Amino acid sequence: MRYRRFCICIFKCLIYFQSSASQNQAISIYNNQKDEKILSIAIAVFFSTSVFAQFYPSECNHDARCVEGMPWDGDVNPYENQIRATAKIYYPDGTATATLLNTTCNDGSGGGYVLTAAHTLSEGFDPEDIRIVFNWENTLTDLNCGSYGPAEVANSVEVIGAVEIARGAETDMLLLRFDDLTLDFAKENNLYYAGWDVTDDVSTVGNVAIIHHAEGRIKQIAYDDDPVLQVFDYCGGNKFAKGTGRAMWLLPFYGDDQPWDYGCTTKGASGCGLLNESGNVIGINYGACLGGNGSGKFFGRLGISWELNEDLRNGLIPI
Repeated sequence: MRYRRFCICIFKCLIYFQSSASQNQAISIYNNQKDEKILSIAIAVFFSTSVFAQFYPSECNHDARCVEGMPWDGDVNPYENQIRATAKIYYPDGTATATLLNTTCNDGSGGGYVLTAAHTLSEGFDPEDIRIVFNWENTLTDLNCGSYGPAEVANSVEVIGAVEIARGAETDMLLLRFDDLTLDFAKENNLYYAGWDVTDDVSTVGNVAIIHHAEGRIKQIAYDDDPVLQVFDYCGGNKFAKGTGRAMWLLPFYGDDQPWDYGCTTKGASGCGLLNESGNVIGINYGACLGGNGSGKFFGRLGISWELNEDLRNGLIPI
């Protein structure tokens, strides 16, 4: 039987905490609104290493921790924590991307809750066969930021076997729970519990970013400072549409086949979280439309799922 506990819900459960298990530091959980430290626990980290070469289009080749050539050139990557929350997830037909989310318990209890795209896992498939891999990212000092080069992956770890908690076709939302993805596992492997924002307020989104594993590659970043739009259709319902009536964030194409100022996305990025300028997850990567009305990248709106899907609310607000 699933272990459940009562947790206090604050801020109307619309903007939620981010929880950090930092390498060689304490695990710190922060209120994203007030930046108050809530909890600290000491941790240890273990490593494994593999080295290989990267050969894919250089314009797409922006390692997740890139600083050089990015809008924050010379500064710390502002998505450092969210990088640690992002994972590659293996499905029967390939790979996708997923994000480890915090819950209102704010303590990592009850297993690891992971957000990804529903279209990557058909209903009826046994989620016990799902494999999720964290820390699949380039750890070399010289990162590939719009260029070719070698890569080294250190400290990659995996968990096998999930339980489906919530599914919502209206936003392509899928919430899984990995019971073996415990707080101790997160602390040992420098993971992060990402915050989320379900206010669905376009005026507060600002710059957007995604961390992803397109084509199963090492962790990449894409960033854009153009405004996103709220739409209730996918590709305007034209022949490219996977469906109509879906509640989406749209990042339009502005005269190019990629909407991003930095980086790009291809197959395998499905399911990654759309991050607002505060670093909170507001959407789920669904797909792209290359013609017709509403060309651009589409992301399911997490706020709409929050309104319509009781299973999602119960998952992220354990009682």
